Amino acid sequence: MILAYIGGLILIALASIGGYWLLTVNSQRLAQYDRLLNLTHQQQIRAQQIALLANELALFADASQATSIRAELHVLRDELWRTHQRLLADVPTDSLNRTTTVLERFLTYVDNLTVAPPALLNRNNTDLRAIQTNLIVVQSDLSATSSILLMQSQALRDQIAFIQAGVVVLILSLLILGGVLIIRPYARRARQEAEQLRMLSLVARYTDNAVIITDRNGQVEWVNEGFTRISGYTLDEVRGKKPGDFLQGPETDQETAVALSQAIRNGESIKTEIINYTKDGQPYWLSLDISPVYDEQHNLIRFIAIESDITHQKEMERMLRSALKESRDIMNALDQSAILSIADPEGRILEVNERFCAITGYRPDELIGKDHRIFKSGIHPPEFFADLWTTIKAGRIWRNEICNRAKDGHLFWVDTTIVPFIGDNGQPERYLAVRFDITGRKKSEEQLRASETRYRSVITAMSEGIVVMNKAGVIETCNASTERILGLSYDQLVGRTSFDPRWEAIHEDGTPFPGEDPPIMVSLTTGRPQSDVVMGIRKPSGELIWISINSQPLCDEHGNVYAAVASFHDITARRNAEQELRFQKTLLECQTEASPDGVLVVSPDRRCLYANRRFREMWKLGELNVEQAMCAASMEKILEQVCDPERVRNEIEELYAHPHLTGKAEIELKDGRTFERYSAP
Repeated sequence: MILAYIGGLILIALASIGGYWLLTVNSQRLAQYDRLLNLTHQQQIRAQQIALLANELALFADASQATSIRAELHVLRDELWRTHQRLLADVPTDSLNRTTTVLERFLTYVDNLTVAPPALLNRNNTDLRAIQTNLIVVQSDLSATSSILLMQSQALRDQIAFIQAGVVVLILSLLILGGVLIIRPYARRARQEAEQLRMLSLVARYTDNAVIITDRNGQVEWVNEGFTRISGYTLDEVRGKKPGDFLQGPETDQETAVALSQAIRNGESIKTEIINYTKDGQPYWLSLDISPVYDEQHNLIRFIAIESDITHQKEMERMLRSALKESRDIMNALDQSAILSIADPEGRILEVNERFCAITGYRPDELIGKDHRIFKSGIHPPEFFADLWTTIKAGRIWRNEICNRAKDGHLFWVDTTIVPFIGDNGQPERYLAVRFDITGRKKSEEQLRASETRYRSVITAMSEGIVVMNKAGVIETCNASTERILGLSYDQLVGRTSFDPRWEAIHEDGTPFPGEDPPIMVSLTTGRPQSDVVMGIRKPSGELIWISINSQPLCDEHGNVYAAVASFHDITARRNAEQELRFQKTLLECQTEASPDGVLVVSPDRRCLYANRRFREMWKLGELNVEQAMCAASMEKILEQVCDPERVRNEIEELYAHPHLTGKAEIELKDGRTFERYSAP
């Protein structure tokens, strides 16, 4: 018995060991299959990431973002290829071999897009479209590989279960030991799978994209939080519904909606863009990618939809189209009105418009490739062009007036602005020159200077102020009398316009004098002379002066006004005298002897201008005239009547010292009367 028991134990032990060995071998194979499945899943995720980054690079990335996106694409591309080589070594299946060709083509398009210049990065890029097309094939082949691995893994699991049952029958103690040895790798694998599921759950939860899972009929089974953030609908609100029933609205393209429905009915994948509506009725653009999911028997079981909110992208595209249209319109307008040329960094002409050829007399084929020195007139010194090149090579805009020589030898002037176009390396790639013909203006300026020379001596000798204003309304010259009358220097006057607020010009009634109303401006705009126009101007010292102005337009031989001249003289003294007389007359007419109050009007220099009869009676001055009543002796007599003469005297002195003040006070007289004094300027 003992020997039999020992032999049985030995047999059981050997069987247990054999079973453990088989379990270990099969578990290792199963772990390998799980690892390979994980790698295929990672391959699918990397391929999707590459496609998303390619879209971002082509549609959204600016220059700074493009560099980091290209680097990330390069890293993902290398990881995708290295992992595929590992799969080929461990899983020699026909589907994976077929994947190699598709994957190589996919990565070739990725490489092409990564090195593509920024100008080719847009939604119509052929490499981008090829990446999107090949992504579906890569995903399909990887799904097929995953299905094969899942089938083999399931068969291996069945074998392990059979061996486990045999070990249980053999011996409980060895089963416990074997169970510990078997459960441990399973537990580890289970934890790994749980961690993978947790990571995928985090991706689905925190991704900005919306993820929708529907059944084979298109009814919602699950949505992630990204869907809720974009649409406003929760899972409980949409479970069992078809997305099109509650997401589509008036602006949704019906052809796109029909194509989506047709793809669902046919069990096909589809990628498109569509307008959906949020829960509160706001429209938004989506990039929609729907993929069918099949079981091991290739039966359609559900659909997975990945939605990306591209509303901002669509708005940027709209703004870009608007900006491009505006740029084209501006360039067309410039081409019709301006003289345009484009040169390379060395100054060689690349393009010219018709107006450029018309003014220079050269044909386009005579200009392309030539240097701008062929137009050199010899008018400007070398320092002029040195400053030009220093400015534009530094990437700054240069503007000035240039005298050029045409093909037939005649000179012409152009107002020139040169704009550098800066490349990715920070250096100018091209120069756009915008010119306007100012030859006529230059001739007029020359004529004006000649005329100015002829008449300067006459103007200088005149006692009246003389001002010459050009057609633009700018003072070009004046004489010494102008400086004296207005209190401004020659440099302060030249260059001013009538619209300069520093003039503080007013009419005789005190209303402002608009910049277009001065006589010299009227003569400029109407061509008619003006005479004896009175204007008030405040000098820099604050003094208000009044001048009487005459103006005369200056015309060329065709009768066109090119300037105007104004003469004026100071009438401030005369006007002040007239105002003083009118003031006194008005006062005398307005004050009546019947007023119940005593009224006294004095000037700042303590001259009495008026006192009514009631004032004389109140102060018992009798029939004395005003001047006599207001003399120092009589003032003392008045102060003798008040209770506090010193206070009254101080108040009067305060009013003389500050004539702008308004005051009110009571004066008590010794005879018991009380006067209320009110004073105002």
